[in-house]
Amino acid sequence: MFWLSSLMRAVLGLSGYVLNNIAYVFAVVYFHRLSVIVLKYKRTALRASILFCFNPASIFFSSIYSESLYALLSIGGICHLMSGAKNKSTLWFALSVLARSNGVLNAGYIGF
Repeated sequence: MFWLSSLMRAVLGLSGYVLNNIAYVFAVVYFHRLSVIVLKYKRTALRASILFCFNPASIFFSSIYSESLYALLSIGGICHLMSGAKNKSTLWFALSVLARSNGVLNAGYIGF
């Protein structure tokens, strides 16, 4: 019976790791889209996305932590806001509050 609980812990740890890395990849995709909108140059947006992947805080994005989900929801919300989809961006910002408590500060984007 002990092996079942240790197997369950291993599966939970692995699934958390995989889900965070998937959220990180989607955060990079939304960051690239946002960079294309703001910078207007695809080459510069690609460089910015590569720098986002290799920043010193990327250790938090690839570990079991809420940072990658928060980055996905915040950057996705800003991307939708810049695209003109205000209702969708409000939903993304509201979901970012569920990932991290400082997501409340994202309401400033809507107010601005």
